[in-house]
Amino acid sequence: MIADVHGWTAFVVIGLLAVTVIAAGLATGLDRGHRVVAGLAWMWLLLVAIGVLVGGVLFLSGTAPREGLHLLYGVALLGLVPLERTFAADAPPRARSGVRGVVALIALVLVWRLFTTG
Repeated sequence: MIADVHGWTAFVVIGLLAVTVIAAGLATGLDRGHRVVAGLAWMWLLLVAIGVLVGGVLFLSGTAPREGLHLLYGVALLGLVPLERTFAADAPPRARSGVRGVVALIALVLVWRLFTTG
């Protein structure tokens, strides 16, 4: 049951990340929609935190991933949270969406790697 939550969280995060990357590109190019991108970023960041928490519970209960790299990618993904917040907060509004889009793209690659090492 908890493993299902972990897996489904990852699927939802992939979808949100893809939408965030697209929305951030549009917002940066059109200089609009910054609040939408910020909302999407909060959603995927929250889901990443939940996914890492559930993954930690799984790990502590004795369910290990197929490869140890899965743990490294999970920590790296969680590490993007403060980086995204810091860089986006320091950027002007138009660039803020671009920063969020780049971070979401990096996160998308990390989540993909999480699937392959799961």
